[in-house]
Amino acid sequence: MQLLAHIGERFLYRIYSFLHHWYAGSFRNIFHATIIALEQVDRKIAIKISVKHLFVPMYGDKSITGHILGFIFRLIRIAIGLIAYLAIVFLAIAIYLAWATLPALIVAWGLSLNL
Repeated sequence: MQLLAHIGERFLYRIYSFLHHWYAGSFRNIFHATIIALEQVDRKIAIKISVKHLFVPMYGDKSITGHILGFIFRLIRIAIGLIAYLAIVFLAIAIYLAWATLPALIVAWGLSLNL
C-alpha cells in the first residue's frame, strides 16, 4: 500500500514538475528574450532620447528648416520605435500562447487518434 502511495506521489510530482517547467520556465525565458530584444531596439532607435530632444534641431541647425526637419525626423523615429516595441511584445505573447497551448493540443491529438 505504501508503494502505491509513493508511486502516486511521484506521478503527481512529475506532472507538477513538468507543468511548472513548461509554463513558468518558458514564461521566464520568453520574458527575458523579449526584454533583450526591446533593449536592442532601444539601442538602435533610442526613443527616450528622441522624445527628450523632440523640439531640438538636428545637428545644431538653428534655422526654421532645421527645427522642422528635426521635429519630423524624431517624430518618425519615435513612431517606428513604438511600432517595433509593439511588434516585439505581440510576437512574444503569440509565441508564449502557442507554447502554452501545445501540450493541450498534443493531448487532444493523441486522444483523437484513439477514437
